[in-house]
Amino acid sequence: MTVKSLNARQEAFCQAYVRLRVGSQAAIEAGYSVKGARQVASTLLTYANILARVQELADEQRQKIEALVMAQAEKAVDTLEAVMDGIKAGASSKGGIAAVQAANSILDRSGLKPIEKLEHGGPNGGPIPVQNAFAVPLPASDADAWAKEHGLA
Repeated sequence: MTVKSLNARQEAFCQAYVRLRVGSQAAIEAGYSVKGARQVASTLLTYANILARVQELADEQRQKIEALVMAQAEKAVDTLEAVMDGIKAGASSKGGIAAVQAANSILDRSGLKPIEKLEHGGPNGGPIPVQNAFAVPLPASDADAWAKEHGLA
């Protein structure tokens, strides 16, 4: 969807806003006065055509970033597969360790972290039981009995 009816300054504002994410700075960069930049940005961001163009530019930016991330992820997976193939073929694993660490770092930065396994230490592998720390205080006589029972009195 291409948004029409934006003048050059409005288009410049949209471009700057997507990049900077600060309306007043985007307005100044687009050529609006420093004194009125905040008000101009606030007003521009209420116009449907401005919002539509900002969304369009943001979508384009997100698609570019996703393509870069996927390219890096594919490269990391190729590296991991090459290391695994080399180890299967009997090659030394010395260089493979660094390659695997680098590939894992790339995947981590791409948001493609390996699934972490969580262990539970409670009964039968379940959650650890938690006692209610916010219980109603015991009457003094019950508190004394509890303290004696637990060797605190």
